[in-house]
Amino acid sequence: MDFWSQNLSSTIGQLEGHPLLMAAVSFLVGALSKGAIDHWFQNRRLRFERDNARQQKLVDAQSALLVDLGRVCWKFRFDAIRVAYHWRESQLEKYQNAAANYVENCWQSLSDLRFIGTQASWLFDDSAQKAVEKFYTMVEQIDTQIEEAIAELDVEKRGVLFKRIDPKIEPLREQISALILNLARRVNLTPSGKHLSRVPGQPVELAYNGEPLP
Repeated sequence: MDFWSQNLSSTIGQLEGHPLLMAAVSFLVGALSKGAIDHWFQNRRLRFERDNARQQKLVDAQSALLVDLGRVCWKFRFDAIRVAYHWRESQLEKYQNAAANYVENCWQSLSDLRFIGTQASWLFDDSAQKAVEKFYTMVEQIDTQIEEAIAELDVEKRGVLFKRIDPKIEPLREQISALILNLARRVNLTPSGKHLSRVPGQPVELAYNGEPLP
């Protein structure tokens, strides 16, 4: 038997003759053990709460990014469609106002969209950034054509240019919805346990488990 075992046995033997002292030591040992266990559980709970708080901040940031993405995309579409619509309807004054508004805001919309693409890379993943960048490239091409049409002074040529633009602006509605919903699915921000799918002939944002959203 080693030194520590001998001393422990001797100490226990001495305490057996002193019931009150034995009880006090037992109480002290129990209290220390309980304290150690409580401390372990407390640390574990604190780590859990910190992890939850960190995860919640990430979810909040992802949600905010999707809101910003939707706001920028829908603004661009609205500004673009106003120009094409008023030209097509021969509403000259409204067209001029819409064209001036478009020229004033389009660069900001493109800049915001590019920045959101950068954010998507660290709030979502690289594939999310690529999805936003792909959409940005398409929007940039539409913007180039709209600015070319606005700058064209010949009325007939401008009309031809807008006819080429119209088929590209209209699909933006579903493309924007699809982009946002796909990003939301990546991080489970769509309704819990539900699968969002497109119903033929309906906008993506109105499709929910094969039924129109209310």
